[in-house]
Amino acid sequence: MSKSHFDRVGIKNKMARASQLAQVRLSSAVLTDSNRFIPMDTGVLKASGRLENDNKQVAWNTPYAHRVYNLAETSIKTQKNPNAKPKWFEWAKALNIKGWMEIVQKTIKGEF
Repeated sequence: MSKSHFDRVGIKNKMARASQLAQVRLSSAVLTDSNRFIPMDTGVLKASGRLENDNKQVAWNTPYAHRVYNLAETSIKTQKNPNAKPKWFEWAKALNIKGWMEIVQKTIKGEF
C-alpha cells in the first residue's frame, strides 16, 4: 500500500498567492473598465483612479469624485468622452461582470 503526502500548508500558500493575484487582476480590470465611463474635463478624475486597501478597492481620489459619481445623467458632459456616465462603476459592472468573474476563476485555476 502506498502512502500519499498531503501538503496542507503548501496548498494553503498556493491558494493564498492565487487569491492575491486574482484580486489584483480583478481590481485592475474594474479600474480599466470603469474608466471607460468616467466623465472627462481635464482628465484629472480618470488619472486619480487607484487600487487601494491591498488591491481590494478601486477609488478615484479627487475632491469632487463622489459628487460627479452621483450626478444626474443629464448633468454629465459627453464631449470629451461620449461614453461618460454617472455611477461609472455600475455601468462597467453591468457590462463586464461575467468577464471579471472569468478573470478570477482562470487565475485561481492557474489558466490565466
